[in-house]
Amino acid sequence: MKSILLLFVSLSFTIFALEGFFRWKEKKIDQQWFVFPPNQTFTFEPDSTILVGIKGKKTFHTNKQGYRSTKEFTTDTKNWLCVGGSTTECTYLGDKETWYGLLEKKLGPQFCFASIGKSGHTSKDHYYYLKNILTPDKNIKGVILMCGLNDLIKYLANPSFDLAIHEEDSLLHLEKAGRINENRFIAHSAFLYWIKEHFLKKCKVANEIDRKGSILKLWRANYQSRKTRLDTLPNLEKVISQYKQNIEKTILLCKEKNIKLILLSQEAIWKTSLTPYEENLVWMGGIGDYQNQKECTYYSPKALDEGLKLFNLTTKESCSKSNIKFIHLLLPKDTSVFYDDCHFNEQGAIKVANRLLYEFN
Repeated sequence: MKSILLLFVSLSFTIFALEGFFRWKEKKIDQQWFVFPPNQTFTFEPDSTILVGIKGKKTFHTNKQGYRSTKEFTTDTKNWLCVGGSTTECTYLGDKETWYGLLEKKLGPQFCFASIGKSGHTSKDHYYYLKNILTPDKNIKGVILMCGLNDLIKYLANPSFDLAIHEEDSLLHLEKAGRINENRFIAHSAFLYWIKEHFLKKCKVANEIDRKGSILKLWRANYQSRKTRLDTLPNLEKVISQYKQNIEKTILLCKEKNIKLILLSQEAIWKTSLTPYEENLVWMGGIGDYQNQKECTYYSPKALDEGLKLFNLTTKESCSKSNIKFIHLLLPKDTSVFYDDCHFNEQGAIKVANRLLYEFN
């Protein structure tokens, strides 16, 4: 009986000690909202027959701030935050193969580049993210923003898409992190919450990730099933106006925070005529739920190219108006750069990094 009591006391003390330790550790977290779950590492095995120009296993690492980076922003480094959609996320490129990872390597250890690019996000999402990150993170010195393509694609798919910024929505897309945001019973214990985040959650996430890029086969098949392709774009006046307002709000936000801002053009394989091989790689530009449905109507690569040029021109004009640096990447429109419509393969990321290198030297 005495030994059982001693065991119970020892176990209770251990549990209370662990609980106390993890509650103390929680207080070290500077922010409760993140773009990506912090301190995570994901491994991808892209299929090079699907993702042209990408080979081998890739790692995707997030730091304690929830940015994609293998390093932390510190007071000793020149810190640049890269913002955009999937062409800034670069899911199927390794940490050191992304255009910003390569740029960091070329510039040396005094620089640190991290990404909060997320697939599908538009200019209003970028504004929301920056609004909620630039204030708490005092170490950010500059922002590189690549945007416009998702704004175009989402509007073409659904002309009622609202691109306007609504300040009350500014936290909707950020990743909730920390026990403070948990509403289940497990939230009562910092220790149990840690177990959930580091073991149970990882098991769940591991099954949800498309590690090979297989989803592109479905999207490409949907594209090939199209019955109609349009060469003429709808009136883009409304979406261009909203996009311009979003860019100018983002520029003003960075100026208010004394953050240097560089905007990049969005590039794509789209052109007047694609080769048969290129036609088999693209999948974007449909109307309606084209990623999940067959026989949708699509805009032609020629029309998409014209639309993207309008967005890039709007970005350039907004930058010129506010004396902000705009870099037109001017990449080749072929598979030496892209594995589909707009996503960079390994050589494409190298070309982007080399183009940006001149701006930092």
